[in-house]
Amino acid sequence: MLRYRRYRVFVVLAVLTILALYQFGGSYSTNWQQAASSLSHLHDSDADADAKPPAAADQQQPEQQAPPALDKIEIPEAEGHVEPTATPPPVPPGDVPPQRIPPPLPSARPSPPALGDTSDGPAEPLDPVAAEVPAPAPPMAEAGEGRVEVDRPPTTLPVIHWERPTEHFPVESTVPLPTATPRRDIPRIQHDFAGQRAASAADDEIRLQRLAAVKDAFEHAWGGYREKAWMADEISPVSGGQRNPFAGWGATLVDSLDSLWMMGLVEEFDHAVEEGVAKIDFTTSIRGDIPLFETTIRYLGGLLGAYDISGGRHRVLLDKAVELAEIVMGAFDTPNRMPITYYYWKPAFTSQPHRASTGVVLAELGSLSIEFTRLAQLTKEPKYYDAIARITDALEEWQMDTRIPGLWPTKLDASGCQKHMNQIVSQSPRDATEELLGANATMLDADVTSPQQPHGWEKRQMDDLPKAGAQANANGNSGAQPATNNIPTPPDALGQPGSAQEQGNRQPNCIPQGLGHVSQTASEAYSIGGMADSTYEYLPKQWLLLGGALSQYRTMYEASAEAAIEHLVYRPMLPPPEESGPGSREWDILFAGSKHVKGPASRSDGSSSSSYSPNGDRFEAEGAHLTCFAGAMFALGAKLYPDTRGAAGDMDAARRLTDGCVWAYNITATAIMPESFHVVPCESADPAAPCPWDEDLYKRYLDPNAEQRWRAYEQQLDRERERDEMASLRALTRSSPAPAPAATPAPLAPADDAEPAGPPRFPQATPPAAAAPRLPPTVPDGLQVQKPLTRDEFVEAKVRDERIPRGLTAIGGRKYILRPEAIESVFYMYRVSGDPYWREAGWDMFSAVQRHTRTEWANSAIDDVTKEAPQLLDEMESFWLAETLKYFYLLFADEDLVSLDDYVLNTEAHPFKRPDMVA
Repeated sequence: MLRYRRYRVFVVLAVLTILALYQFGGSYSTNWQQAASSLSHLHDSDADADAKPPAAADQQQPEQQAPPALDKIEIPEAEGHVEPTATPPPVPPGDVPPQRIPPPLPSARPSPPALGDTSDGPAEPLDPVAAEVPAPAPPMAEAGEGRVEVDRPPTTLPVIHWERPTEHFPVESTVPLPTATPRRDIPRIQHDFAGQRAASAADDEIRLQRLAAVKDAFEHAWGGYREKAWMADEISPVSGGQRNPFAGWGATLVDSLDSLWMMGLVEEFDHAVEEGVAKIDFTTSIRGDIPLFETTIRYLGGLLGAYDISGGRHRVLLDKAVELAEIVMGAFDTPNRMPITYYYWKPAFTSQPHRASTGVVLAELGSLSIEFTRLAQLTKEPKYYDAIARITDALEEWQMDTRIPGLWPTKLDASGCQKHMNQIVSQSPRDATEELLGANATMLDADVTSPQQPHGWEKRQMDDLPKAGAQANANGNSGAQPATNNIPTPPDALGQPGSAQEQGNRQPNCIPQGLGHVSQTASEAYSIGGMADSTYEYLPKQWLLLGGALSQYRTMYEASAEAAIEHLVYRPMLPPPEESGPGSREWDILFAGSKHVKGPASRSDGSSSSSYSPNGDRFEAEGAHLTCFAGAMFALGAKLYPDTRGAAGDMDAARRLTDGCVWAYNITATAIMPESFHVVPCESADPAAPCPWDEDLYKRYLDPNAEQRWRAYEQQLDRERERDEMASLRALTRSSPAPAPAATPAPLAPADDAEPAGPPRFPQATPPAAAAPRLPPTVPDGLQVQKPLTRDEFVEAKVRDERIPRGLTAIGGRKYILRPEAIESVFYMYRVSGDPYWREAGWDMFSAVQRHTRTEWANSAIDDVTKEAPQLLDEMESFWLAETLKYFYLLFADEDLVSLDDYVLNTEAHPFKRPDMVA
């Protein structure tokens, strides 16, 4: 019979649980669903686009609604543009291959954002004056991916266009664009090639043959794109299909424009502009979000670079750059003017105020300056410069207060809002944990166990990292997400579920702050490679583009270069030349690794110390293709600032870093560098310091767990011996005969001290003879304890099975996705030094890449550079034509073509004209 008093505690707990679920679960989720449904009429068409298959290629295009007219900006006539140096005679393109029908691509259409309040009608924009400043979005709320595969929706559906929103956080005064006369003392960057132009006719013939081979490779890939994927973002170079990972605006088309011009393909250039660029509509997209970084470096940079290199030949290039810039400028409309790096462009989202994310990738924040500055110079519109100048100011303010002064962590909090501790405690346990631990509590230790998190930085992202869809989502759920959810649905205007009125009532107060750490306690990564690289790269380039008028960028670069050399650049231990194959030589090389630094130590009084303890910090002796750009950066810095960075030996570091990437190309079966790898670091980067090859140390890096493995084996042996002994004892007990019944003892004889005779207390048996040790011993189920491999055996098997080249200890990423960073630094080293060694190294790299990546239609990424016959992956990034082949071409072209003393190259190799130099 149920007794109430016995179970009343459980009844009370059940009632409290139900009330809690009703309060915290039902109300929030209901409000979120109501908010989504209240704006469903704004994006029903997009939802239909997700469900319906794409229209056939030959389907008749219906008439679409006209995009909204952009406010016209008076663009002055271009000044100071000149035609480039004439290129060598064009090479006839190869035969056009027969057409093939591309296979259908899987749909990855993201869901449209569900935004607004809980009313029946559409949500009205919040008054930025009356409404409180929004809190930071939940962790991961604005995190996205640079690449998101999206199919084009059926053309029968209406098209949603961007509309110019009312600015919620207008600037009070605009930061003016520096217009001072360029400095007279900017040093010359390029080597003086005048004395080397008298090369032999045979040498010049070889150079021209190589130049023609690179041009032929470009024409082959461009021809495949034009025939099979025109106006799409990318061609699928094996199947002849197409992909649209960058908003469907024709990324390869725009990215390739200035390459066409440089190679003398003027007719192709004109056709691409008139029949391609002029027809791009940036006011609509097949993606729900705009990746700000990728859009800026590829599209905005591509348009401006083509405009500059052609001397302003087509005004539509600048007009389209302005059209695109006006759209993405909305990403900067936040309380602290830090941009939303994945910008949801549809009116339902842009009509409401937002903050920047609490977990922003450094490269996505700090790599916008060159493009927006050049646009401001061409249009005389200072707001474009104002947008990026505020980012620079924020980075400068924080630079010397990070855990490695001079460098910034690869992820940072750009929200400008720090919560009080009591507000964190009042949240749900999950939210409070995330607030305390950083942008994503489930990924707290990701910095420690692997390179950085993947969301964001496709151009500067290690290709073999897991995709963001497999990481924890904004609701704290982990596990792989469907392809249609690759772009997370954005939060509402206040960054949390619920109506605007409810948000205002429970809006937490915000402690204003500048840029900050994602977490005050967790480890964070510092690197000049992926997720950080172009932030550092742009500092000297921005100084150069402004004609040296602003010392801010120079001082920031000098501080970062000094810190990078001290903390990140290292020398690898290399095998003797005779063990590295025929033709090997002594290598004097460097790599740039990464460092994981924990939060500040706590004082005994409980307060936080500003000093960072090295205890628990970890250095990764890694090499990565993305980091190969560093040679070019240090070479440029050494040339521009000879009294500081030049005197510090940065040119030598540039040479050794670039040669490190050349070495990495030489050691694989394909003669192509892996995406990432690890080596054994030397104690000192000084080439004079001893760092001989240590075979035992190398094997310990390859097999760090040998001692632990043998200890576990010995412990298992002990357990098995004990089991054998007990089993033997039990067997003997069962097999011994039972003792006979004892007779009634006779009366004891008197007086003898001897113990009376009688049966033994335990059965006796003859002790077993000492047996030879059994290794491994037999276990009851008939299996044997597996003897582990010795370290030598383990290393031999690992190197063989994983195809690890001599000198590497592990390969993190085996792909090659047609990356440009290594040839970028080789090109820079040739242009600043004039050393023909770099041309030879570049030709070897080009030959290997062509041998393993060329397809019927273009060139393809490959799956594993350690295979003698790698598999083609049917992917060709737009930077193959924009960067990789451009750098190969410029390496063998006349040195006056795109001279580094005339142009600044952005991180996608788009050339921006430097201000006129004063003689």
